[in-house]
Amino acid sequence: MRAALQFNKYPGERTFTAIGLGSDNFPAAMLQVVESVVGPVAPEQLSQRPSSGGAYLSVRIGPVQVASPEQVGQGWLAGA
Repeated sequence: MRAALQFNKYPGERTFTAIGLGSDNFPAAMLQVVESVVGPVAPEQLSQRPSSGGAYLSVRIGPVQVASPEQVGQGWLAGA
């Protein structure tokens, strides 16, 4: 947590990125996780990119406003 405070300013903007299996429900699941912590996210704040073989999908959500490093941690724990 100390590193989060040292390198980031709160409140502030943060982008969440996750890589998972390239299923149709992965982006929606990640969006649900982030929205459970930060509230509604605009559709243009979500982007996705498949891996070269198509087996995996990278999903980026943000930038979104976060109030504290604990809120960032909650987002990662909710998605675990």
